[in-house]
Amino acid sequence: MTARATSPRWSHILRLLLLNSAVILRILLANSQAQITLDGSVGPAGNLTGPD
Repeated sequence: MTARATSPRWSHILRLLLLNSAVILRILLANSQAQITLDGSVGPAGNLTGPD
């Protein structure tokens, strides 16, 4: 047997790596929640205080 016949092909390894990455990314995105605010605040919703 030659070494080439027994070694895994790079394309096969790359394909498995991409598939695993896609699955992990999908799981992480499905479980994460984002809060998007339009006023730039990071706290809970409420009245904005003025400069007084």
